[in-house]
Amino acid sequence: MRSMRYRNISSALTLGLTVCAVGFSAVGASPAAAAATNEWSAINAKALDGLGTLAFCWHHDVWTVKDGKAHDLGPGFRPVLSSSGRYVAYIKETGSSSGTLWVARTDGSGQRFAPLGSTPVAANGYAWVSGTGELVAARSNWAGGSPGQATPSTKTSPGQQGSLWAIHASTGKISTIVSNARITSVTAGSGLVAYSVVHPISSKYPGNATDVLYVAHLRPHSSPKPLLSTLDSGIQLAGIAGNHILYWVDPQHSASIAADGMVLYSVRSTGGRAQTLTTTLGYPSWLSFSSPDTLYAVAGGLRIVWARKTLRRYSLATGTYSLIAGNSAKAALDPAADPATGRIAFVAAANLDVKTWGFSSPAPLEQWIASRTLWVTKPGGASPQPVAAAGYGVYHPQWTANPNVILYAKNSGLWLVDLSTGRTVEVVSGIFGSSENDLFGFYGHRWMTDEYSWVQ
Repeated sequence: MRSMRYRNISSALTLGLTVCAVGFSAVGASPAAAAATNEWSAINAKALDGLGTLAFCWHHDVWTVKDGKAHDLGPGFRPVLSSSGRYVAYIKETGSSSGTLWVARTDGSGQRFAPLGSTPVAANGYAWVSGTGELVAARSNWAGGSPGQATPSTKTSPGQQGSLWAIHASTGKISTIVSNARITSVTAGSGLVAYSVVHPISSKYPGNATDVLYVAHLRPHSSPKPLLSTLDSGIQLAGIAGNHILYWVDPQHSASIAADGMVLYSVRSTGGRAQTLTTTLGYPSWLSFSSPDTLYAVAGGLRIVWARKTLRRYSLATGTYSLIAGNSAKAALDPAADPATGRIAFVAAANLDVKTWGFSSPAPLEQWIASRTLWVTKPGGASPQPVAAAGYGVYHPQWTANPNVILYAKNSGLWLVDLSTGRTVEVVSGIFGSSENDLFGFYGHRWMTDEYSWVQ
């Protein structure tokens, strides 16, 4: 039986966004005001000291935790940290899927508009260049898109033109990468930016379009060069590892087709033949790189998260893979590779029947969520073992600067677990919704990367 919950969330892929929707508090609340309302105690900043930098949405504000101290940056959503943890970029407006881009230091200082002024930037249309304080941002041509994309409907979108810029966070200097292009997807790597542009085709089928994938070097600067194109299909960029650019192909630019899985490809930034990897759902958080050539990915089609999902280790150069976890009893989800140690953290959950497309009541949904447990492998993905201390209902594990401590989501907050002692502590509470629709997500997937960002 299809539940009401199943029918109500069918638009989630089109929006691809969760806007900090957990209660409402006064805009720009100071530490003193937060303490007066007993909110300050919900952030255990000292527990994160020395482990990394955190940015998250809480009560419609963007907060950061750095060096054991919490900072309220004011209203906003979708915080994204630079790889150094020194800067955070976010959208200032709330209740929308695009808005004014802001950049701040994570200690709360230097908060300001990005030099784009009032130019709207797509939520998920900005990314930091690895190892730098440089940000790339695309004009919002279309509201929505999956994480990393602002995917249009070629049948209904206006012929609005956009631009892509590079912004130096420290100086505010801005440079144009491309202008007057219908940019649909953007991602950045170490000194590289890749983006896709949609070109309508003049024919008796005006909805048809082709996408072209471009790459530009930022250090040293080079003019964008086309790598490949797809006929009547969208290109959704998934990430960059070394000189490998990962992307999905969305037939007919269809959100419905994309929701049931897309073929994932890898192509070198220097060009050449694209390498087919596998069919996956369009979630960048289900892809994790442990080296410039090694990808850990959740493989499997069908939009339902709880069926036929396995964790695999791929060579980006050859496309060959090995199975890490996942079988007829357990689905393997939410991988996180630790490049320093070679270990993998992931979530194992009950593998339900493929006929289960929704839940008729909260009880079976909660039962499936309770089956989500944290697992950790040895280097290279060998010998997965459960981490019982982390408990149940685990999502989105992340490694910290301490190789024995993992950050993860559970219930409505973020927790730490020490693998060596089994000790756990909640570091932020109340940042994830707890209503039935929030628990269900999009066929089981919850967009937690829109709610928080973490770097070691």
